[in-house]
Amino acid sequence: MNTLTTGTDAGRAFAIGPHLVAGGVVLAPMAGVTDAPFRSLCRAFGAGLTVGEMASSSAHLAASEMTRRRMTGDADDPLAAVQLLGADPAQMARAATAAVALGAKIVDINFGCPARVVCGKACGSALMREPALAGEIMRAVAHALEGTGVPMTVKMRTGWDETSKNAVGLALLAEQAGAAAVTVHGRTRAQRFTGGVNRADIAAVVRAVSIPVIANGDIDSPAAALAMIRETGAAGIMIGRAARGNPWLIARARAVLAGRDDPGEPDARERLAVVRRHLAQHMAYWMAQGREERHAAASFRAHLRAYLQPVLAQAARDGCGEQRLERAAQILARLVRDETQAAAGEDLEQFFLCIGQDKLTQTVDNKDSRENAPARFRAVEEILQPGVNINDAFSALVVRRVESYMRDLEGVRGLPVYEMIVTACERPLLTWAMDKCGRNQKAAAQLLGINRNTLRKKLRLHGLLNGEF
Repeated sequence: MNTLTTGTDAGRAFAIGPHLVAGGVVLAPMAGVTDAPFRSLCRAFGAGLTVGEMASSSAHLAASEMTRRRMTGDADDPLAAVQLLGADPAQMARAATAAVALGAKIVDINFGCPARVVCGKACGSALMREPALAGEIMRAVAHALEGTGVPMTVKMRTGWDETSKNAVGLALLAEQAGAAAVTVHGRTRAQRFTGGVNRADIAAVVRAVSIPVIANGDIDSPAAALAMIRETGAAGIMIGRAARGNPWLIARARAVLAGRDDPGEPDARERLAVVRRHLAQHMAYWMAQGREERHAAASFRAHLRAYLQPVLAQAARDGCGEQRLERAAQILARLVRDETQAAAGEDLEQFFLCIGQDKLTQTVDNKDSRENAPARFRAVEEILQPGVNINDAFSALVVRRVESYMRDLEGVRGLPVYEMIVTACERPLLTWAMDKCGRNQKAAAQLLGINRNTLRKKLRLHGLLNGEF
C-alpha cells in the first residue's frame, strides 16, 4: 500500500480564512510528538493542516529556544499553524505577532489542554471556566493579527466538567471575536482522555456557529472518522494520539471522507520503509538544531514504540512463534536504547525479520542496483546458495546495506556517514560473535581475531556488555 499523497485531489475540503484545508483531515498539536519532521511526514500522508506543539506566551518562556522553534513555521508548509498557550491577553497578542514574524500562516489559541501543569496556571481548558477572560484573549489576538492576512482559530473542549459544559457559548464568543474556525474535542476537561467522546456536544457547536468546526476525539480508524463527520456535521476532523506511529490513518481517513475505498493497513515492508524515512528525517532535523546524535535518537524513542508495539501485538495474534516474539521484544527493547541512526536502522530490520517478514529486502533494495548487480547477488537467498564465494557474498551484503543508508540520507549533508556505516556493520558482527560463542568474550575475541580488551571496548561502545565482566 502506497499512501503518500502525490496528486492534487482535495477530496473533502474547508476554508480557514483565505486558506483551503484540502482533504478535511487535520493533525492535532501534541507536545513532544508533532515536531517538524512528524508534521512533514503527516502532510505527505495527506493531512491538509498540521498544527505544531503548543508554544507558551509567558514572558519568561517566550524568548527561549524551544518556544521560538515551536513558533517558527515549517518552510515547506504553506499552511504553517502555530498554537499559543497563555492566560494574559497582552502576552498572547505579542506572541501572535511574533509567530507571524516567524512564518505562521494560522494562529491557534489553546483552550483545550487538560494537563494539570497547564490548568494549574489558568491556561488551556482552565480558561473554559473564565469565559470573560477567554473572550479578552481572543479579541487581543485577533486585533494583533489585523492586516496580516493570518486567521485566528481556537481549540477547546466541551467544558470543564459535565455540570458546566459551555463549548457552544465559547464558540460563539470566538466567532464574535473574529475566529475563522474552532476545533472541539468531545470531552470535558474532567474526563481528560477517559470515557467516550460526546459527538452530540460537537454537533451542538456546529449548529450554533457559521464558521467551520473541526471535530476531535477518539478518531482512531477510518470508520470513526466517517462516523464523526456524519454525526456532527463538522467541516473536518482532527486526529491526535491515534496518528502517532500510524500516519497511514490520515491517508485512510482522507480516502473514506472523499467517498473512496479505504486503502487498508500498510504491509510490513511499507511500515519499515516509513519508519526508516521518519527516523532519517528526525535525526537530520534535530542534529541540524544542534543536538548530539544520541540525544536526537533518544527523542525518537516514543515514535519507535508507537510504530512497533502494535506490530508486535499483531504478530502475537497472528500466531508468531513464542521464541520469535521474545526475540523481537528484546530487539525492540534494544532499539529504544540505540544512540545512533545506524544502529537503530539495523535493529529495525532485525525486528521485522524476527517476526517472520522474510521479504523485507524488496523494500530496502534499490531496483536499479538490483537489476544491474550480478545475478547471483540479486537476493539474499541466492547469496547464501552453496558455491558462492563467501568474500563475494559478504561484500555484496555490505554494498546493499551502504546503498540502503545512502538512500535514507539523500539530500542530507554534514552527518558522520563513515562512522554511521561502520557502526551499522560492526554492531551486528559483534552481536553475532557473542551469540555464536555463548556470550564468552574470550572465545568471541578469538573468533573475530581481536584481543579481548578491544572486544570489550567495542561491546561497551555499542551498549552490548549487558553487565558482563
